[in-house]
Amino acid sequence: TDVHSILPPHVLHEFVPHNYHSTEEESFVTISTDAQLVNSLLKYSSNSAIRKQVFLEANTACTENLPVLEELRLARHELATTLGYNSYAERFLHDKMAQNPQTVLQFLNQMSLRIQKGAKRDYELLLEAKRRYEDSNSISIEPWDISFYTGLVKSQILSLEGSSLTPYFSMDNCLEGISILL
Repeated sequence: TDVHSILPPHVLHEFVPHNYHSTEEESFVTISTDAQLVNSLLKYSSNSAIRKQVFLEANTACTENLPVLEELRLARHELATTLGYNSYAERFLHDKMAQNPQTVLQFLNQMSLRIQKGAKRDYELLLEAKRRYEDSNSISIEPWDISFYTGLVKSQILSLEGSSLTPYFSMDNCLEGISILL
């Protein structure tokens, strides 16, 4: 399967049940939604269908948890209103730098305006990479495409893999850099 071609056997073995044995008839493997594995599959799998399935499985709430989350939301709101706040967000922020939800919203709106031009440029780069890679007329980048095409664009633009940067970010180099900053 594609999973076997993306992840080294020793890494895949860490996330697949120990009693799993691949056969010719099997065309699937059940894996955990561990963040490290999910991120690796989203970044390195060239198969869009696998990326989509992994993304949806990892980012879909378990329906059994929805009533619990709703209870938590209602309990937080009740706590906030009992303490004299209009919302839980207001209660949470009252002693923080932002102080209230309106300040947070204003900040987010300002940041959105500032990054809009760069975000549009980056989106167009990813979309063009997707069109070239898939030899298609794709009109959008899906959430499960972002990591894969970002890695592809980075390696094309910088002509290097992300792993080639790791020698520059060794623990010793990072600690030395921090001591210079301090």
